[in-house]
Amino acid sequence: TEELHITQIITIHYFEYTNTYHFHGESHDFWEFLCVDKGEVTVTAGEKKLTLQQGQIIFHEPNEFHNVQANCSKPRSHFFFL
Repeated sequence: TEELHITQIITIHYFEYTNTYHFHGESHDFWEFLCVDKGEVTVTAGEKKLTLQQGQIIFHEPNEFHNVQANCSKPRSHFFFL
């Protein structure tokens, strides 16, 4: 059984942000994957608010509003979007 089929990658971004970083949010017509490489972030996914730590990921489905902010108690957060 094929569990995941990726037909196209739009962009890949790897970021390191200070502990005060906040992205106000967006939605779009494709899946987005966020993985926390270091630190901790708070993510809004639709109506849910989640805290992700190093090694955790989230998938945002098409047209789902989402945003992210670095946890101010951590010195820097590294994460990437795909």
